[in-house]
Amino acid sequence: MEQNQVDNSMKCQKHLKNDIIYLQINEINEKNSVFYCEICVNRDFNFKPQNFVRIKEILDYCKDSVIFNWPPLDSHAIQQHLIEIFENGEKKCEGLKKKIEDYFESLKNDIISKIDDCKSQFLKFVTENPFSESQIKKKYEELSKGDLLNQIIKEQSHNPSEGEKNYRNFIIEFIEKKKENSDYLLNMIEKNNQIYKTVDFEKLNQIKQMMIADFDQINHILQNNGVQTLKNDILESLEFIKSKHDTKYQDLHIERDSLNHSLTLKIQEQQLGYGTYYYSNKILEKNKKYRFKIKVSNVDISNSARFGFGLCRDQIKDSAILLQDNIFFHARLSQFSLNPTNLTNSVIKLVKGDFKHCNKEIEIEINIFLEQKIFNVIEANHNFEITVADQYKENLSNYESLRFYLLLDTFIQFQFIEAVEI
Repeated sequence: MEQNQVDNSMKCQKHLKNDIIYLQINEINEKNSVFYCEICVNRDFNFKPQNFVRIKEILDYCKDSVIFNWPPLDSHAIQQHLIEIFENGEKKCEGLKKKIEDYFESLKNDIISKIDDCKSQFLKFVTENPFSESQIKKKYEELSKGDLLNQIIKEQSHNPSEGEKNYRNFIIEFIEKKKENSDYLLNMIEKNNQIYKTVDFEKLNQIKQMMIADFDQINHILQNNGVQTLKNDILESLEFIKSKHDTKYQDLHIERDSLNHSLTLKIQEQQLGYGTYYYSNKILEKNKKYRFKIKVSNVDISNSARFGFGLCRDQIKDSAILLQDNIFFHARLSQFSLNPTNLTNSVIKLVKGDFKHCNKEIEIEINIFLEQKIFNVIEANHNFEITVADQYKENLSNYESLRFYLLLDTFIQFQFIEAVEI
């Protein structure tokens, strides 16, 4: 009964015996019906298939199919892509997943092979080194002739006079070689100490950090191609508030450029030689990653100016001990140089590169992941990379309610190009 009602309702109003076969979706004329039967099609000399949807396709619709020409779209190519996705998308996606799995499996195997080779070389260097502990022991046994000394002492009990004579001759030989033996053993000990200096774990850890940073570039392939699935843009909501302990300046001058999607900050009043702290309105969550891309500029050609950024606990953001948490980078920027001011006190560690080629304007990327104790800063041209010194990394995960903050001196300008939460 229900099917008959559907059939009856789908009859052409002009040609009553004919079934409706098309629904018009584009270029609709108010004077004409949007439902077309076969005769309607034949009598419409302006009939264009792209402006119609077949009724049968609508009635046969299921979730795994595309209704051809529906919904109305600007480009026929979009429809073609949709059909391709519905018909072959799963197979195509599986193919891409297989390529990704194969690539990273191959990459993993190659890296493991290289790591195993490096490990073997280092172990071989330590164990087969001519100045290793085992070799020193062996040389000592040869040089000291401990077995012969043991024999002479034992013979002393059987023949005291002969034993003493043998002992005297034996010890005189060693006294004569005292300088030679001392130099020889001292040289071996020094060479042995050199083994521990050669296996420099500080350099090895720097290389490790560089490798990890290089691997981060793989993720940047996704990030730089506009993959938005897992990241939340926080630039629009990002604000900075002046720390209350500092009264030298008025509030920041803030410019938001919605066209270029950027946020520019500079001090409203210019008084040479002072710096003011401004903290963000957002408390960072430990289980989330944050990435800030910032362009820092010194707009004065005659003076160097201080700038900085870092993290501080919420409870000290308005106090004079704002730097107490030891998670910050401060520097002076001029037309000719960039000079960090807190490398010497070991708050920040240089992972790679140097600051020789940085001046006037630099672009940096700051990556923060508190749960993993990550606070890394990479210069856009890879001139340098810095991180929090090892002794302060625990602060990243241990401290609660951390905020991102900025230090601005006269003539310093911060332009946020990106601020995302992942």
